[in-house]
Amino acid sequence: MGLIDGLKKALSTATEQITSSSPKPQGIYFTANFQHKAKQWGLSEKDALDVYYHGIEDKPERKTRKYDGYELSIYFFKDHVTGQAIITSIWKRERR
Repeated sequence: MGLIDGLKKALSTATEQITSSSPKPQGIYFTANFQHKAKQWGLSEKDALDVYYHGIEDKPERKTRKYDGYELSIYFFKDHVTGQAIITSIWKRERR
């Protein structure tokens, strides 16, 4: 069983090296500008995450989610190296 165990370990190591070299999203980052705007509007990171995961992308790098009586929008982009989502701004407006 030494040869089979050795092959399994080599295959496992090779797979780990191949997959770890691919950029993976590292969560979501919120900029200082986002923090400032969120405080102005009385919003939180939780609100932005809800828009990010459940909103619709109505323009490139902008998502909006409609709620009863208002809507929230965010600007975001993905880092081209890490693939991490970065949310740069958030705002609230009355629904039209």
